[in-house]
Amino acid sequence: MEDVMLIHIRQLCAVLGEEPRYASDTILPNEYKTEKGQIVRNMSNWLGFMTYDVLGELCFGKSFNLLIDGARRDMVHLVDRAAYRHYVCGLWMPLDRWGLDKIFIRKLTMDRWNFIMKSRAEATERAKERVEAGHEAKKDFFYYLLNAKDPETGEGLSMKELWGEANVLMVAGSDTTSTSIVATLFYLVRHPEVMSKLKREVRSSFTEVEQIVSGPGLNDLTYLKACIDEAMRLSPAVPGSIPREAMEGGAEVDGVFLPAGSECGTPAFSIHRSPDYYREPLSYMPERWIEGATCQTQSGQQSWKTTKNEIEVARNAFCPFSIGPRGCIGKSMALMEMRITLARLMFLFDIELADRTGEDTDGFLKLTDHFVSAKTGPNVFIRRRQDV
Repeated sequence: MEDVMLIHIRQLCAVLGEEPRYASDTILPNEYKTEKGQIVRNMSNWLGFMTYDVLGELCFGKSFNLLIDGARRDMVHLVDRAAYRHYVCGLWMPLDRWGLDKIFIRKLTMDRWNFIMKSRAEATERAKERVEAGHEAKKDFFYYLLNAKDPETGEGLSMKELWGEANVLMVAGSDTTSTSIVATLFYLVRHPEVMSKLKREVRSSFTEVEQIVSGPGLNDLTYLKACIDEAMRLSPAVPGSIPREAMEGGAEVDGVFLPAGSECGTPAFSIHRSPDYYREPLSYMPERWIEGATCQTQSGQQSWKTTKNEIEVARNAFCPFSIGPRGCIGKSMALMEMRITLARLMFLFDIELADRTGEDTDGFLKLTDHFVSAKTGPNVFIRRRQDV
């Protein structure tokens, strides 16, 4: 799994590291060149392409090649539209039940069907390749889905069920990871002192970029992990409520009785910004995750050392991957991809804020809740280090 990630992380770094005079053909519609010839990169684009390429290879046995080929890049947009359509119809069920989506959200529904047809094509092609390859088939995620058997009936998944799994993998396995990396970069370029501290940690831990792989060296990057956690706290990839249904006998939540069949939930976005769990909850402060580290308000008028108890309270409320038996099954894979990508970017490049793209009126990353988060930015200047 890691070897697949590394292929596409290297591709990302190669594209971002191109000199401006050679990179004109990689400038996207929402990017531009300054009068001084500097390229302004929108990192949501490139990180989205990378995570989809990783997903394609892990799930379907081949990359979508979005980093190096623009022919299929509309897939990123279609996945967001499909997730958004599901979200809208889930909030107002008559849209789907009575076919009203074709009237009131016609374009959204058409985009969703576009996505479904593309993911079905991927699933069908992969199933065909698996039959032709026999025992020599590549053991990607789809290999195991195609070989899965019901323990009671001995039957495998139907093609319709495989299509459904392909849809879920496309949404859950890529967009959420890219949002978390985007969020981390968004806050780093707006807090140069944090960025400098993180670069020192990474660059003092490795002498060459190919040393940055999973293992003890990466695991020892305490500040990197804190920077990622703090970004996911302020800007979770799935910001809204993931509802749960009260079972037979009902349930009591905070003194309120919920009859059986009731649905309830609390948005991660709200929990993560509650002062009940986080001191100075609207501040980007990676030190809050490190015992004994000194936290300081932006004004500099207050400072304190993070205690073990504060971290325990913060961790108990922290739910960017959801929690419990229905928590994200790909959490470990996502964290590995985030850490390797960000560590390599910090090692190879100096990155600076170019403009305010992607920022909301309060200075946070602007997320639009489509179940997963729609976002853009940050727009940055990115320069390769000369000494590596």
